[in-house]
Amino acid sequence: MTSNWRMGDTASDYDVANSKAADWARDKFEKQIERGRESASRTINQIVNMVPQDAIVAGRATAFIPTDDGIKIEWQGETHGIHRNAFKQMIGKTAMNTKFADQLVAGADWERELLAHNMNEIYHRNDRRHFMRNVDGEVRACLSDRYSPYDSASIVDAVLGEFQGLGVVPLQGTATDTRWSLKGVLPMVFEPFADEIMTYGLDIQNSDFGNGAFHVRLFANRVMCTNLMTTDDGLRKVHLGGKLSDDFTFSRETYELNSKALISATRDTVKGLLGAGKVNEMNAVIEKAHDTDISWSAAKKHLAKLTKTELKSAEEAFEGADVQNLPPGKSAWRLSNAVSWLAVNTDDGDRKLDLERVAGELINV
Repeated sequence: MTSNWRMGDTASDYDVANSKAADWARDKFEKQIERGRESASRTINQIVNMVPQDAIVAGRATAFIPTDDGIKIEWQGETHGIHRNAFKQMIGKTAMNTKFADQLVAGADWERELLAHNMNEIYHRNDRRHFMRNVDGEVRACLSDRYSPYDSASIVDAVLGEFQGLGVVPLQGTATDTRWSLKGVLPMVFEPFADEIMTYGLDIQNSDFGNGAFHVRLFANRVMCTNLMTTDDGLRKVHLGGKLSDDFTFSRETYELNSKALISATRDTVKGLLGAGKVNEMNAVIEKAHDTDISWSAAKKHLAKLTKTELKSAEEAFEGADVQNLPPGKSAWRLSNAVSWLAVNTDDGDRKLDLERVAGELINV
């Protein structure tokens, strides 16, 4: 693989692996990139083509309507479905518990009627305004009127341009109804300790629907098994700005203007996180994690973000005999890979991204 470097560093500044293990890994890495291009392409297409229909809606102007299988919402004479993400946000603006609301939705007709009645009473009795984001007749977000919408298509276009200029290649894309991630990787392999071959790159994440902030993070990818963990948070930007007016013009031009400063900061962050100094530092961090022994009883203290089922699976992986999908030993590095292995094997795109982040945090336990 070749690289068209246009930053201050040169390829010789990176501690690139040159062992026999690295020769084998380069071939596998090439295949990972080929497979990843397809998912990255799908993600990019979804981001570009998904344009929410937005409106500022006063709570008193809404009406919640019970249906046979849930509730819907109406304003200005139009009825909309409610995505799970928006439902949780709507419930979050009341004193009701989400679990209780879920029970009412799944219950009898009278329970859904009770939920809709309570929602209407609460929404009609305050002056709160809501930023509604609708896709194909379904409300996917019910946000604050201070929510700052970015134009994801413009951000992705800028990121891809920066990747191309640095010789970075797309490795993986993930897109759910409410969140997306695009990963690009440096075209070289590294060996933080004997026979452990790694690649490094950047993970750009965003949600246009209040399901997480905008992030630019460094990630580490274990070539042996494609375990991936996201680490340093080089840029984090929450979607919060001044109040949106009732006559706010929801146009692509408006969002592009709102995203201009963020795009500039993203470009600078990409260069900083992919510099030789930062990348070489990751080799040392992973080597230290490999050398840091940890028992499962001690490891559990760092896994509060896992569900009971995930915790059991992580324990089985960590304590098991698998030394291909996970590195050998009982170390912080193996613990990190036990969680990233869970991410590899989940079909839930949102949870996959969450588990990759947990895995990255575990490198430094």
